[in-house]
Amino acid sequence: MNRKEAKELDLKQYDGKACDKCENTKRYVSNYNCVSCQNNKTNKYAKTDTAKNRHKIYISGRLDERKAAQKKYQATYKGQAHTKDYYKNNKDKYRDSTLKRTYGISLAEYNDMLKAQDNTCAICDGTSKKNLHVDHDHATGEVRGLLCHGCNTALGLLNESKDTMRKMVNYICQRSP
Repeated sequence: MNRKEAKELDLKQYDGKACDKCENTKRYVSNYNCVSCQNNKTNKYAKTDTAKNRHKIYISGRLDERKAAQKKYQATYKGQAHTKDYYKNNKDKYRDSTLKRTYGISLAEYNDMLKAQDNTCAICDGTSKKNLHVDHDHATGEVRGLLCHGCNTALGLLNESKDTMRKMVNYICQRSP
């Protein structure tokens, strides 16, 4: 019986050409695959329930291959290792380009603002272990000053609303002894 006849009779399997791998002649009607080889493929993933887990098994088998390729790429100094080293040696250059791109000021202008504020936050006069944040008007993009993390976050959470800030000050004045 051939595949066409098996299909007309609504059979799931038929006797066909011998498999190249296992020489079994039983084949599935739906996809021509050898029954034995197809069952072995599904048994390979029988312990896993989801397609996600099957994917993990497939990927984990290729993990060593991918790691070797990544190391080879990094060894040519075009990959991640080169970028990290370059960044470590050129932090000021990166900081300058970020400030210019984001706020339109240079690193020298940032340092001048920092010196004018005595290396402290423009609101609370606190100091920061890291760089102070550049405060700017979101509507116009104009830089207003340098703030510590806490003040910058508070200003952002208040949506820079003067009215809300006044209400908060009034609230604290009324409720505090």
